[in-house]
Amino acid sequence: MAGLNPFRVPKHQKYRYIPRYWEPDKEELQERLRQASSATSDDPEDMKARISKGFKRQASYRGSSMGHVKRKSNLILLAIIVVLLYLSYILIVKYLPQIEKALQ
Repeated sequence: MAGLNPFRVPKHQKYRYIPRYWEPDKEELQERLRQASSATSDDPEDMKARISKGFKRQASYRGSSMGHVKRKSNLILLAIIVVLLYLSYILIVKYLPQIEKALQ
């Protein structure tokens, strides 16, 4: 009877493929060796590939350092908010009774 519910939608199945014998360090080393061997050639396609790799490497470095900058900026903003809240609390506690007396 539970299988005949028209409002229940079956969940999709996920396919998780994990390569068993993949060594990213070895693959990166082979790629660098291939690039080093082609670095001496004057082929325009090889030059374009080297330049684009350099841009990608710089972009990934900038992205990782930007996370640190964003985190620091957020912490400074949080500290400013906390200080302002504390000062407003002090001002309300200290001067609000005086303002109420002046208005009465």
